[in-house]
Amino acid sequence: MDAVFFSLCCDVDNCSLIDRSKILQSFMETFEINPLSSDLGENNAPRQYSFADAVLLFNAHWFIKVRWIIVIVFVCAGLFSYLARDLIRSLGFVPPTYWPYIFAFVLSVANLLFLHIDGKLSNESSHFAVEVHLWLQIVFDLIMVTVLVHIVGSVDTYIPFTYLFHIILACIFFSPAQSF
Repeated sequence: MDAVFFSLCCDVDNCSLIDRSKILQSFMETFEINPLSSDLGENNAPRQYSFADAVLLFNAHWFIKVRWIIVIVFVCAGLFSYLARDLIRSLGFVPPTYWPYIFAFVLSVANLLFLHIDGKLSNESSHFAVEVHLWLQIVFDLIMVTVLVHIVGSVDTYIPFTYLFHIILACIFFSPAQSF
């Protein structure tokens, strides 16, 4: 794989081994694995840090980044519907009124709250705290999708398929038992 990546990103004659490692590092996230730590956790029991905790924390932060993209999409949809109202009506669609802006605002406020919580979490945070944070984000997103489906309508659009994204992500992030 390293040779394939190297040949795709660099000219073989003009790229040194150091450049190749820098390129690989820039495209990959790194996680420090600490199998056992000497500090004490709850009940004076040794606290174990796992790779899963670091990955869950990364996933929680990733959800926040994706939510900012969705905020931008709602703002753009609101602006487009305002600027091209006649064009949208001529195509036989009903342009949205204010709900894209309301969704963008609610998602922004929630995202700031999630960002604040995410800032307090670290690799030393309990596995339970990170899972609860991730589940809060998923449940909030599902509530927002449900409201969106109610406003837009479930029969005429493809918006109900956005439920599948959250189901798939929950299955990726959590064990099969937790994903139910």
